[in-house]
Amino acid sequence: MGVLGQYDACVNTANTTHSECSTDVVTNFTDCNANAETARTSCISIINTEYDACVVDMNALADNNRQTCMAAIQADYDGCLGDGAETGDACYAEAGVINIPGVSGTGAYVVCLQAAFDQNAANQAETQLQFDNMMATYMMLLSNPALMGYAGQIMDIALVNYTTNLETNLAIYNAQLSQCVDSNTVAKSVCDDELDENLTFCENYLDDSGCNAFTPDPLDNECTAYQASQLTQCDAQYSDNMSGCVDNQNIGYTGCSAELTSALNECGEILSGLDCGYCADGYDACTTTCHDQFGEGGGG
Repeated sequence: MGVLGQYDACVNTANTTHSECSTDVVTNFTDCNANAETARTSCISIINTEYDACVVDMNALADNNRQTCMAAIQADYDGCLGDGAETGDACYAEAGVINIPGVSGTGAYVVCLQAAFDQNAANQAETQLQFDNMMATYMMLLSNPALMGYAGQIMDIALVNYTTNLETNLAIYNAQLSQCVDSNTVAKSVCDDELDENLTFCENYLDDSGCNAFTPDPLDNECTAYQASQLTQCDAQYSDNMSGCVDNQNIGYTGCSAELTSALNECGEILSGLDCGYCADGYDACTTTCHDQFGEGGGG
């Protein structure tokens, strides 16, 4: 093999080695990125697991503290609820409100209904009395031949008056019942407001006691603070790892380039001792012979 053949083979070997070196750098960079991603995913998973455990412990502690606090004020709180309900029931009873479980109404509503019933009974009695009197007159006229002709008129008047009075009595009774219902609705509304106010007072007492303060803010607590700080570190470590991958890649490429340069320099030494300057006439043929001879250990 001539010297140029040796040189070409040397250069090809150097380029092949450089290509393999570059491929290794790319492979290492890809693996490095994958490892960085895996490490970040693992870091996040660990932090989230610790966060979940932190939330469980935090809520358990908060519930225990709240229960302890509630135990200290439970009697007062229950008493407040009981007093509020009792006051409300008394209001309903006084108003005579119906359909309240456990409360028998004897107040204004019942009195109003009874008054309407009594008034209707009195009106009905008066209506019946007037009708009976007119019927008595009818019978008297009917028994007197001289006045018998007026009996029919009296009967007609008696029936008209009786029917009219019955209708009037019913209208009066319904109107009084309506007034009772309206008054009852107003009274019930007042009692409802009073009961709500009493129960609200008890809830405010519970809030003021501080028992509800033990419940943690789900969006701002020691667990969320810990999670946020640790996830930031996961991201920071990931960023450092990715930067390391880039640095290693750059170092690898630099090393490959240096090896290539060194190998090519060694290849250049193959030609460094070649001297075919004596070739003048028939330069191409002479140079070829010179190269062949140099490759075989000869030369000019």
